[in-house]
Amino acid sequence: MPVVVAWHYVKYNEDTRLATAQNAARAAGLGIWQDARRVTPWDYRNGQRIETALPANVPSTPETDATVYVTNSGTKYLRKDCGYVDASRTAIPASRAVSAYEPCKVCKP
Repeated sequence: MPVVVAWHYVKYNEDTRLATAQNAARAAGLGIWQDARRVTPWDYRNGQRIETALPANVPSTPETDATVYVTNSGTKYLRKDCGYVDASRTAIPASRAVSAYEPCKVCKP
């Protein structure tokens, strides 16, 4: 039996071999029929969608983002009470700092 890798839309194709192959694959749970959450292309075009959730290994963004500080001349982000923070400090969200700066090795924000 061939593995079904495409939808057979009987509205536009009356080939009984394709219909038979699709029905057999559906009954056996093969190919595209392995995914219980599948949406046919014609249902998708009519607005049916699959609800998606974040994968388990992706942390959600907290409601409040911690604030850290960077200096104008620095390449690291620091806590407000760190001895290396000076008057030229700029407050930024920690989530942004992580992607652009290294953490201070002294205060370990």
